[in-house]
Amino acid sequence: MEGLTSNSDARKTDHGLTAPLSHTLLTLQKRAAGKPASYILVIFLACLVMIPLCGRIEPDSARFAGWDLHLYRRMADAAPGLALDVPPPFVYRVLGPYLSGVLPLNRDSAFLLLTLGAALLVPLMLYLVLRRLGVSPQSATLAAVLLIFNKGLFGFMIWDYYQINDLLSLLWVVLLLGSVYAGSWPAFGLVLALGVLTREIIVLMPLVALVHLLESGRWQAERRALLLSLVPATLVLLTLALAVNAHGASPLYYASAASTYGHKALQPQAWLRLLVLAFAPVSLLPLLRFDRTWKILRRANHLLLLYALTVGSTFFGLDLERLMAPAFVTFYFVLGRLLDETPLSPRQVSGVLIAAFLASLHHLYARYPLPTREMTILSSIVATAMATGVFWWRLRCATSEHRAWAAE
Repeated sequence: MEGLTSNSDARKTDHGLTAPLSHTLLTLQKRAAGKPASYILVIFLACLVMIPLCGRIEPDSARFAGWDLHLYRRMADAAPGLALDVPPPFVYRVLGPYLSGVLPLNRDSAFLLLTLGAALLVPLMLYLVLRRLGVSPQSATLAAVLLIFNKGLFGFMIWDYYQINDLLSLLWVVLLLGSVYAGSWPAFGLVLALGVLTREIIVLMPLVALVHLLESGRWQAERRALLLSLVPATLVLLTLALAVNAHGASPLYYASAASTYGHKALQPQAWLRLLVLAFAPVSLLPLLRFDRTWKILRRANHLLLLYALTVGSTFFGLDLERLMAPAFVTFYFVLGRLLDETPLSPRQVSGVLIAAFLASLHHLYARYPLPTREMTILSSIVATAMATGVFWWRLRCATSEHRAWAAE
């Protein structure tokens, strides 16, 4: 039996709190073979459970008076016009607020509706891209569910639903990758044009596409199509930049942003948050199998580049974990491949999901928040230790099984 359940562990009986979840996953595995809709249903069910638990920000609270959500609300109020007096970089992030402003709903309801729609689509598209990359449906489903449990990459954007551009940018990343894999350059050009109106990281996606064409041997045949697909986004970006510059803003903001936030690169705690806490509780699994992780990424250099570009982009902004979100395809691709190579038993999957739920708890963005920031940090550390322990034990058992087989 392939996927989330190993042959030897599938025959074991679960007890205690993990039994119902393990039974559900085992039943899914037995019945869902050849039925992609069953895996997609699991992803939607995870969304239906976790999205309400993220809670909703109180935008008019004095506690959030200085947050950028007020700029996005202002941009929505200006639609169908543009609020070009908003300071950079927010003035360049037009699409989400503009759509919220032109929908036939009140402003805040429009932001919420768009956020919920994007929140349902992003995990689904991640699942489809991982399947396109050869990850099994079981591992791709678990990866998508783990994204839904991630408080920094997913939960925060649900709670602060004015950050619709963040979710849209994740959607554009997976759609752009899917377009590249399918060789659909008109679709790539359309999504890229939308993306440059959303967040700055999308501007880097043509580099990712270029590397994929080079490593897959498609460059000579498709280079012209790639270059032509850049034309709409280039025109959109130039038009927006000229309009913004006419109101006194300048793209030189990004140079000043690098000098303002670049010092984070010298802070060990910043690297801890970027590389470990951003993908808690499963962030250490690639390190446990670093030899395999490196080999996997060396065969997918474009995804390694996406991860590196995302890390570099974090030094142009204030946040840390949330800014790692565009690298989610790279991380969950590696995770999915590692899970395929060393499948987990239902009990072990249950342990990982319990750890993921524990890691999703937060003192600020949650319907039922933790009492203090220290509790948030503690829950993340404990959850990461739990998930790492599960994977370490599975790898240890796999090594023992291999040695026993070799001795026979």
